[in-house]
Amino acid sequence: MNIRQQLREIGIKYLQIIPLVTFISAGMMYLVFSNLVPESDPDFLITLAAASIYTTVFTVVLVPAFRVMDYMVPVNDFRAVLAHITVMTILTVGCYAGASVVTTRLFYVDSPLDPSGQFIAFLLTVLITIAILAIFYFQYFIRRNRETQQQAVKAELSALRAQINPHFLFNSLNSIAALTRLDAAKSERVTEDLAELFRYSLNASKKEMVTLEEEIEAVQLYLGIEQARFGDRLHTEFRIDSKALHARIPALVVQPLAENAVKHGIQEKPGRFDVTVEARIQGGRLHIRVTDSGPGLDPGKKEAYLAKGTGLNNVANRLRLHFGRRAELQILMNGVELLLPYEPDTADRNAKASPKEQK
Repeated sequence: MNIRQQLREIGIKYLQIIPLVTFISAGMMYLVFSNLVPESDPDFLITLAAASIYTTVFTVVLVPAFRVMDYMVPVNDFRAVLAHITVMTILTVGCYAGASVVTTRLFYVDSPLDPSGQFIAFLLTVLITIAILAIFYFQYFIRRNRETQQQAVKAELSALRAQINPHFLFNSLNSIAALTRLDAAKSERVTEDLAELFRYSLNASKKEMVTLEEEIEAVQLYLGIEQARFGDRLHTEFRIDSKALHARIPALVVQPLAENAVKHGIQEKPGRFDVTVEARIQGGRLHIRVTDSGPGLDPGKKEAYLAKGTGLNNVANRLRLHFGRRAELQILMNGVELLLPYEPDTADRNAKASPKEQK
């Protein structure tokens, strides 16, 4: 969706919100002032006009502010909620002050409200704003939760499809069958790796976040199976900073990158094919890089790759949902790099369900 379409969508939403909220606000203010401050002698049309100004100012400021806040600080934890509340509170007071100046100069120059009336007007405005924001955030949480669950299911299914795919299974079982005659011990290990990879995919579906160590072990299992298939053609290397192993990341975001590297690279390059997986902590961020010796990529065509590749697009969407603007997926000339916020795992490591330890 381009900028013009986004602005049009926002404009339509404004037109839907403003009239309804204006009439509700005007009705509440008129009733309250008529009963609590009868000396103010409120005129409904003036109250309606004043309410429309307040509603317009609040809507034009708070809705875009929410969009910016959601982009920069997704509401995923208590600290993010506090940040949203703080910013929205400040903006609410500012909007009230600005709208009050406008309405006073337009409608109440000759008969300004006394301090009690001003306090009631302020209290009403804040309560109405809180109610509107509560409804807005409630709908947002429902939508975000539904979208997160859908993306988690897509990631799980995408990972399982890569392993359950008949072509993949056919090649893996053929490799195991051939190894059985030549190297029974290696055949047994590859069979166990395939079973462990399935187990990890299933376990990962039960929790959204895993440690990088767990994900790397899954990548090792996957590449180990592919090595049994391609033999000496496929070479792998892992350069993992020990501190990065305890970082928490969304499940099944690194394995699809390794899968893409093998799937799209090894067929296009004869002879030796190298896949390198790197992870390090730098500047408070977790850098995960999966590169290969294939024909290469064009960093300028990121959107095209995301549109074409189901795996990359799925990873990018899940990172956006989990971290918002704090996470990035970058296309390199020889692979893909993920930049994530560094969140160390504090859980008991003995309680984690992970693939088997590599020998």
